[in-house]
Amino acid sequence: MELFAAVGWVLAIGAGLWAWRLRDTLVAAEAERAALVTRTQAALHEAEATVRRIRDEGERARPFAAEPVLRDVLELVDNLDRALAAGEGGTGVVMIHRQSLDLLRRHGAERVSCLDQPFDPLHHEAVATAPAPGVPHRVLAEISAGYRLHSRLLRAARVVVAVPIEEPEETVSEHRYAADADETVSEALPEAGVGEVAVFEEAALEEAVFGDTVAPPAPSDLTLRPATLADAAALADLKRDTFRETFLTGGFDIPYPPDDLAAFERDTYTPEAVAAELADTEKATWVAERAGRLLAYAHVGPSKLPHPDVRPGDAELYQLYVRRDAQGARLGAELMALALAHLAAHRPGPVWLGVWSGNLKAQAFYAARGFVKVGDYRFPVGSWYDDEYILRRG
Repeated sequence: MELFAAVGWVLAIGAGLWAWRLRDTLVAAEAERAALVTRTQAALHEAEATVRRIRDEGERARPFAAEPVLRDVLELVDNLDRALAAGEGGTGVVMIHRQSLDLLRRHGAERVSCLDQPFDPLHHEAVATAPAPGVPHRVLAEISAGYRLHSRLLRAARVVVAVPIEEPEETVSEHRYAADADETVSEALPEAGVGEVAVFEEAALEEAVFGDTVAPPAPSDLTLRPATLADAAALADLKRDTFRETFLTGGFDIPYPPDDLAAFERDTYTPEAVAAELADTEKATWVAERAGRLLAYAHVGPSKLPHPDVRPGDAELYQLYVRRDAQGARLGAELMALALAHLAAHRPGPVWLGVWSGNLKAQAFYAARGFVKVGDYRFPVGSWYDDEYILRRG
């Protein structure tokens, strides 16, 4: 009996220990279940919040979904505006212009009037300044209109800003030509056919040589002539010097990496490279010379700008440079006249050019004369990239 009693006690004690361990296991399992439920609920709440956030962002973004397309439509509207302003709009142009504006309005885009309004850098892009009576720092003219898409700025207006009129130190003649103003001209680029014209004339000077206007003659001691192979060395020096005057010290002071700049100049401004350009019958170069010294040049040819609308046979004004010490002699206007006359005779159709994005005066100058911004591109100088605008006339 004692043996059975002992066995009973052992079994009871074992059952108790097993029950104790089972209880611990059950408690641990319940804790794990509770933690899993908590994590699952948190994940569900986070998923629901994510869904709500995505839905809300979609609702907020929906009014602006057409923004990329509307930006393209704005370029069409700009061109139609210019056509109508120039009196070239027939019934068809007027209808297309009205339909384009209706399209913009249907998608929530509206034109923002800014004439005579205070200049606001958040809504206006100043491309030039002009002396004017009245309140200064107001919008004097619109180069291209600004647009708002619902509550968001779709495109800033490109404007001319009024500045106070300064009393002249001396009397000037009734007519001033664009070349009488400071003429700092374009960036020389390593590949002929990709260039920049950067003339720093006042945008209000309407006497520059564009269209049918004729510039006055250059001083009698100056010679304007086509460049020849014999000019290769002197023209290479002229290109290098004017590039440095325009974009380096004393000009825009662009911080090109020294090694990249040195390689760029070695590849671009050698007599051999310039001679190859002069020997190319598809291109033409004119120079201004005084007492055997080259002072300025213009370079034109077939357009190779990276724009999808450039077609074979289109022309480009690659470069137009005037030495700093020769500015004010109307060389820019004379060379421009020669270049445009040559292109009109040999490459009728659009004239393209590239302009550095930081050259605001040049952009206003060309916009006032029918050149329209149609694109952008980046021009490399070694590891450095210049942001350029592509302009077209015609």
